[in-house]
Amino acid sequence: MITSPLENQRRAKVLRQLLSEIPPEGKNRVIVSHRLNLQDAAGKEFGDTVEGEVVVFRPLPDGTFELVARVAPPEKWNAFVQ
Repeated sequence: MITSPLENQRRAKVLRQLLSEIPPEGKNRVIVSHRLNLQDAAGKEFGDTVEGEVVVFRPLPDGTFELVARVAPPEKWNAFVQ
């Protein structure tokens, strides 16, 4: 599905807001997204995100967010266990 540039901007804005909101005490927020949405919201350095990769962000008190970790896709998780 092809979306307009205006819709892409709207989605990026919403995702940035979600990434920067501090969840309630003792809770975490899990967001499932697509690479392009993540790239638009968090920066071009996420343009190489692969299918199944987990990207962990920490919301900051100033209303922004920071990268905590990028976790390899599942086929690599299995190698870690062995």
